[in-house]
Amino acid sequence: MNKKTVERLAPRYYNETGERITEWDVELGWLEAGQEKNEYGEWVMRYTYHLYTGEELLQIKQEEEKEKLEESRRQLTFEEVTTKFLKKQINEEKIQDQVSLRMMAYYPTFDEIIGKTVKIGFKFVYEGNMYKTRQPDLLIQEHYPPGIGTESLYVRIDLEHTGALYDPIPYEGNMVLENGKYYTQDNVKYLCTRDTVNPVTHDLKDLIGLYVEKGE
Repeated sequence: MNKKTVERLAPRYYNETGERITEWDVELGWLEAGQEKNEYGEWVMRYTYHLYTGEELLQIKQEEEKEKLEESRRQLTFEEVTTKFLKKQINEEKIQDQVSLRMMAYYPTFDEIIGKTVKIGFKFVYEGNMYKTRQPDLLIQEHYPPGIGTESLYVRIDLEHTGALYDPIPYEGNMVLENGKYYTQDNVKYLCTRDTVNPVTHDLKDLIGLYVEKGE
């Protein structure tokens, strides 16, 4: 489907007076779904944005406050209590990185350790990935999350692959390729036919005939 077709069939949004709009505040109003025909006679989705009344906004606020109050007094489940204590203690245990990857739900998240000073090798989870600190007595600061520019603070823990046909090694460049092992890049599998000895940076497709061949 090309761009013009997507635009032609895209949902249309209107305010209560029938004017086309592109922005709205979900906290101040709600969308009513419907359908209409476009200039080509095709049915497209039509949404009308309705503003909440003052009374409705007050009711929504009261319901949110009630939910927060009920949640703050709710009895925690066994799983929640166990996880809470494990997150505090798990970094005190010496657990292999590959095992830690299988227990990510029981490690603290980056948000949970902001403002704390942790030891070197402290493991935590950020955006679905596991990391560990690279510096001793590191103060975790909100504006320095794992990513570009903070490589000296954290290292990502990745799943180790055997290089077998069913478990190829993800190739990200600057890697040494080993004869007999499978690698994958851009969803294509390659078999290394000769040790590179030194790291290579080219795409695997450009190394066909030199160090790799397309795998099965």
